[in-house]
Amino acid sequence: PLQIAKSFSPTHVFTGGVSTLTLTLTNPNSSSSMTNVAFTDTYPTNVVNAATPTLTNTCGGTASATGGGNSVSLSGGSLASASTCAVTVRVTSNTVGAYTNTTGSVSGQFSATTYTGNTASANLSVFSAPLTKSFSVTSIDPGQISRLTLNLPNPTAQAITLTGDFTDTLPTNVTVASVPNAASTCTGSVNTTS
Repeated sequence: PLQIAKSFSPTHVFTGGVSTLTLTLTNPNSSSSMTNVAFTDTYPTNVVNAATPTLTNTCGGTASATGGGNSVSLSGGSLASASTCAVTVRVTSNTVGAYTNTTGSVSGQFSATTYTGNTASANLSVFSAPLTKSFSVTSIDPGQISRLTLNLPNPTAQAITLTGDFTDTLPTNVTVASVPNAASTCTGSVNTTS
């Protein structure tokens, strides 16, 4: 019967971050192709497709995944003998947690008979972004300068790419110095406004 495997990349993301879910289908039969290949993968609560799912499909048929939806599916696919294909979709979560995602069974037809294969599971961990901030001097006279530091550590064992900007709006009567001396050890750019 057909086989399905799945993986998340990366397996650890911050809340609101995006991971690519890959579902790989394999036909291990060396002489028979399969038609009407299908599966449905319904995500655990709090995991959804990204607003832009960027769905890809090399299995033929129709793959479906709507932005903000809680599943990805394939219907009417085909898979030649001894071959593989894949469906990918970008997923996200705004809720901290460790999520185990298990697909439904993959199925396909040969000579008008439907065969059911396995299910597949993969884990996705979602962390809150542990942003901290501090001033070099916490008490100053009017016109004096204190350096503000924003620290964004990575609590995971994997490299993580930020998928959005973050902005720190200063309170009333606190402004960026005329010579801000802005610096960063993060990738990307730092912009300041007075």
